[in-house]
Amino acid sequence: MAKRENLTLRNQYRSQFDWCEVTKHMPPADLWAASKLGRVSHLEVHHIFGRKGPDGGDTQSNLITINPVIHRNWGHDKHPNELKIVCLYTKWMKSRGIPSPKNTNPELEWNIDELNEVAGKRVLGVLENFLSDYDEQSDYWQMCKIITEGN
Repeated sequence: MAKRENLTLRNQYRSQFDWCEVTKHMPPADLWAASKLGRVSHLEVHHIFGRKGPDGGDTQSNLITINPVIHRNWGHDKHPNELKIVCLYTKWMKSRGIPSPKNTNPELEWNIDELNEVAGKRVLGVLENFLSDYDEQSDYWQMCKIITEGN
């Protein structure tokens, strides 16, 4: 079976979450550094973990709305692990929220089985491995710890 994008889900996601979801959780110094890399007036829906799985990675728990400068210039080009951590932390935090008009089913934001499938590995194991890369005072260490202990 060929993998293909679910454009309906991606378009619904973009209209439902029409802001850069990760900026709320990025450490201020990194947000400032990302702002120096450029400005854009649009947002994009991206996968946290590539395009694996039978649906091409298009699952609610694997999609995130993000500013392309943060996504590419700050994240992929300079800080890929930090980008992965802050995206996962954003989804995890959203899943603990109270339903609202913008997020009517917050529990759909974090599905560890879906994430494991699209990542092709155990996501909590990835986060546990990241713990050794950061000082315990680091925002990224704290994010990893919160997710791994709270799951």
